[in-house]
Amino acid sequence: MNLLNAHRLGTVLLHPHWLTAALSAAVFFQFALNRGGVESVIWAAGILLCLHAAAGAYDPRTLPRRNLLFLAACGGTLLVSWVFAPEATDPARIGRIVKFAILVLAVGYLAQQRLGSRFRSWVTALTVAIVLWQFAVRHLTGSPYGTFANPHYLAYFSALLLPVLFMAASWFERPYLYLVYVVVLVDLSLVFNELRKPTIPLLAIGAGLAAFGWSVAGRRVRWAVAALVIGLGGITAVMVDDAQLGRLGLAAPSGDERTRIWADTLRMLRDNDAVDWLVGNGIGSFRNEFSGYFAPAFRDMPLPHNHALELLYENGVVIAALFVGFLAYLAWQSLRLAGSLADGDLRRLARCNLAVLAIWFVFSFLAFGVYSRYTLYPFGFLVGVFFFLMQASDNRAAGSAPTNLTMQGC
Repeated sequence: MNLLNAHRLGTVLLHPHWLTAALSAAVFFQFALNRGGVESVIWAAGILLCLHAAAGAYDPRTLPRRNLLFLAACGGTLLVSWVFAPEATDPARIGRIVKFAILVLAVGYLAQQRLGSRFRSWVTALTVAIVLWQFAVRHLTGSPYGTFANPHYLAYFSALLLPVLFMAASWFERPYLYLVYVVVLVDLSLVFNELRKPTIPLLAIGAGLAAFGWSVAGRRVRWAVAALVIGLGGITAVMVDDAQLGRLGLAAPSGDERTRIWADTLRMLRDNDAVDWLVGNGIGSFRNEFSGYFAPAFRDMPLPHNHALELLYENGVVIAALFVGFLAYLAWQSLRLAGSLADGDLRRLARCNLAVLAIWFVFSFLAFGVYSRYTLYPFGFLVGVFFFLMQASDNRAAGSAPTNLTMQGC
């Protein structure tokens, strides 16, 4: 009887709804509640994924080579840090990398299931719930930054949701379409909240719009717009003085705090020996050493606010080069997918993922560390969707049946 009950429990847990619930909870806990719990539900997603693998429903050995190489790179990053800098390696950051890999695998696997119209319902309900929750907390409790303690955190997570809301708007007709646009306006109010100098949100949203526009425009329009932007940028640099730009908080080499932090980080790198340059000082080591190099005014900022410099110091030139190379591959292939996928739903998903990636990169690069949970966990979802879209593209090229994340039942 106990074996029978265990078998029934296992059958229930293998239903995709449980994995969907775990991933939804991870998103809601991080984007809306910000009170912990996200790590626990990611581990739960990992356990569910293991159960699927044990039952034969999920076989990691069948993953495409690019996915396996990506996971090998993640594992190599952990191994190098443990072997060459065990004392400086931060276990908490190691755990975040493992959970990041779990998210990539879980999202990619769940996307292969026949979710149909439930995908649209799930994404729309979750996104709207997060926006309304933060809006309610901000206006009903008097907390200016919702559930966050910093305006940049609220702006970051709200900005990440904008492309998702616009994708959701494409799924509805009037009058429901107007309701989604109302939520978009609410989300924009959260993005800019009480920021006195909204440089980063403006840059991030601009990058998202540029990525989307590039993906939908023809080749001639792309290069014409690129030339126009470069020209306008040059005119602005020559004709607009620093005082006017300073109202937006734009970086000036003479005074911007990030520029000074980057200069101090370069001084840290100059003290590296050959081994440190090659394999780094250990994941999490930057925050232990920065105080001896940073000016007193910046010693409460234990991050270089620059992914490349942080990776160079903590992981060395090899891992930093792999990371930069993967980002370049991700950007190039995402642009290709956004314009080449034959199915309209998948193409919209690719364009949404591309826009969110652009926003994620600009915001996380300037505001967070590489191994922050604010950087890694959203990135895990984005990479998981990217790998799913790549596999859908491969299936189409090979003449296989279309993938069913958004097509069937919609």
